[in-house]
Amino acid sequence: PTMGGAMVAITVVIVTLVFNLVGRLSMLLPVGILVAAGLLGAVDDRIKLSGAQHPERRGMTGRFKFAWLLVFAIVAGCIIHFPSPWGLGLHHVYVPFFGRYDLGIFHLAIAIFAIVAMSNAVNLTDGLDTLASGLAAIAFVAYGIIAYQQGQVGVVTFCFTMVGSLMGFLWFNAHPAQVFMGDTGSLAIGAALATAAFMTGQWLLLPIVG
Repeated sequence: PTMGGAMVAITVVIVTLVFNLVGRLSMLLPVGILVAAGLLGAVDDRIKLSGAQHPERRGMTGRFKFAWLLVFAIVAGCIIHFPSPWGLGLHHVYVPFFGRYDLGIFHLAIAIFAIVAMSNAVNLTDGLDTLASGLAAIAFVAYGIIAYQQGQVGVVTFCFTMVGSLMGFLWFNAHPAQVFMGDTGSLAIGAALATAAFMTGQWLLLPIVG
């Protein structure tokens, strides 16, 4: 069985909406990108499943998936970058040992690139039992700790909600796997991780954490 990433996404959405949204509407951003990328992956997984009976259906083309991921990343990047009633107004980077630097509009381009890149990175990592979910859990722990140091309770809660749901998924994904996350999980997890990283401002550490 595939599309097991739905187990992760649905859990995180429910827990966030119930426990981590009041007074923290910014949490709609990582949840939104999680749902959007997850739905894209689910459609791709569904097409691949039907391809077992119809060989001409082999899932979405890479360009089609990339185009939709780019749309999601642009929307998320704009929310991260521009200050508005719905925006976060974040356009800086923390450089370890040197301090904080404002990148202006370049920050928007970097955010868009990182969200698409990390989504594909987790998708490429997903292959062996427990690999993608185990590594993603470690990465979310790292950013949960970073957010805790910053006092961002909403981001802390989101990150560790992701960790909890990923650990729950690992119970069924441990070798021999009973279920695979599919693109439903990998695309969503990667996009959500990059979004959380940008909300902390410590996105420069994302390649190291990954």
